[in-house]
Amino acid sequence: MRAILAQRWGALVLFGVAAVIPIFVRDAYFLDTLVLVLLWGALSAAWNIAGGYAGQVSIGHAAFFGIGAYSTALMGVRFQQSPWVGMLVGALLSLAAGAAIGYLSNRLKGPYFALSTIAFSQVLLIVASRWRAFTAGSEGLPVPFRPGFGTLGLGDVAWAYLILVVALLYWGIQVWSTRASAIAWPACARTRTRPRRSAFRRAA
Repeated sequence: MRAILAQRWGALVLFGVAAVIPIFVRDAYFLDTLVLVLLWGALSAAWNIAGGYAGQVSIGHAAFFGIGAYSTALMGVRFQQSPWVGMLVGALLSLAAGAAIGYLSNRLKGPYFALSTIAFSQVLLIVASRWRAFTAGSEGLPVPFRPGFGTLGLGDVAWAYLILVVALLYWGIQVWSTRASAIAWPACARTRTRPRRSAFRRAA
């Protein structure tokens, strides 16, 4: 593990810089930019498990991001639950979706696997945009702001550190998932379906 971390010292430096920035910078624009950078970085790290190491090019990977976002919003707006409960539900649904899609499509090879992930994301897009009575369609769900940690009504600095923790978690999952080697994953992916399904579940 120490050798793996030593190879990724650049990422550790970037996380360290991200942790220091909110201490000295309080401008909302820069903190929002930091949150977005960390958020998309976490999504990229998740994609890299399947697309980078296991050779599964998922073009519709943002669908899992949408599942988590809609689950959190719907649990709060429709069922009056805490956003933390919504995030837990979203994580479980994303994991289940990743396992299902991985099981059904991992027998496909080349561009056919990528096309299947596009189809999955487009189905979710149609459901989210057309099921207006539940998802409010393309107008989106108005989520009321309620100050407090339990309702995620946080300030810019708190959001920056919360997303930093999320990004570190995703990065840690990537490091742990790929600790064997960058060569073993693609080799297993070409010869067995179980490692590929496992990679897709972790990527979700």
